[in-house]
Amino acid sequence: MDSVKECQQKLDEIFYLEEEQGAVTSLQCPTLCPTRSLTKNDFTLLKTKGSRIYGKSLKFCYSFGSFEGIELGVTAFKKGGNAVARNYFKRIVKEVFRKTRPLLPLGLKLQVLPMAALKNISYHTVLEDFRESLCTLIQNKKELLRP
Repeated sequence: MDSVKECQQKLDEIFYLEEEQGAVTSLQCPTLCPTRSLTKNDFTLLKTKGSRIYGKSLKFCYSFGSFEGIELGVTAFKKGGNAVARNYFKRIVKEVFRKTRPLLPLGLKLQVLPMAALKNISYHTVLEDFRESLCTLIQNKKELLRP
């Protein structure tokens, strides 16, 4: 339980510092953990064998692989909205992922899917879901590493 509180405190500190910087949206993050996009095979493996976490407006499918970085995939369905709404959703998810990337464990494959209509999903709802799921992911990774 203490590690969840510590994780939440770290997240709050990071987001508070970034909010102070104002309108700066393209901050350079250290390239200690490379990222790459998921492939079609990765999406099918996550769908069948991956673990899931549900937020208020997002569904996260994840697994831990051998890649020494973090892989992200964003899925936006056509029934959720038009092309503008889908692209906006993808931009929001990528921005929140970029901010939380230093806290995510290496070897993570993460797929993000919307559970609500895309017009109802805002930056703050995505941010809240990432905060909640991030702590759960970190806890799961620690439990997997324990002998």
